[in-house]
Amino acid sequence: MATQITIEKKFVDDEFIVEAELLPGHVFPTDAIFVYENSGETTLGEYCGIADYDELKRFGLYTGSSIALFGNKYLRHTTLIKKVTDEADADRVVAHIKTSVTRLKVEMDALVPETEIYTVV
Repeated sequence: MATQITIEKKFVDDEFIVEAELLPGHVFPTDAIFVYENSGETTLGEYCGIADYDELKRFGLYTGSSIALFGNKYLRHTTLIKKVTDEADADRVVAHIKTSVTRLKVEMDALVPETEIYTVV
């Protein structure tokens, strides 16, 4: 099954803004694959990257309310917003998103379902 992501690069007020989000129908267990630093406030910290499979299970979900920093250094969110000053940096962010989402999809596709058969007498 294919996974699609929308990535938008735009120039606003002397900076480039890269925004991304997954489109419906993806193979991931959640839309929240974008990892940010936890600021401890109601806003997210700096964007860090795309989660891998283990991080999807380990990192908490950003809900819009403050989450304690202890034990929650990173949070996952459903959208990516990254501001940079240079177009080359924006292009690198776009390339990194594509590579990381592809890597995560390969990782998810490689998961083998575990099946156990029990005989009850």
